[in-house]
Amino acid sequence: MFPAQPFVYLMNGKALNNTKKYKKALQSLQNGIDFVIDNNEIESKFYIEMAKAYQKLNDPKKADLFKSKAKKILK
Repeated sequence: MFPAQPFVYLMNGKALNNTKKYKKALQSLQNGIDFVIDNNEIESKFYIEMAKAYQKLNDPKKADLFKSKAKKILK
């Protein structure tokens, strides 16, 4: 189990994406996003990593959805 800090989940998800373990990356990112509170920058980074994983898993619709969420948060 990871601690409740979202940054740890984000870095784990990013590392898993970089090692081509996309399903595990999504699992980590989905678990960690629940711990993000009032931090738009980190939340958008979660969505960007989720989009990368979905793109690599050949799910462009979900990839686009999470890219849009990331962009919307940063506006």
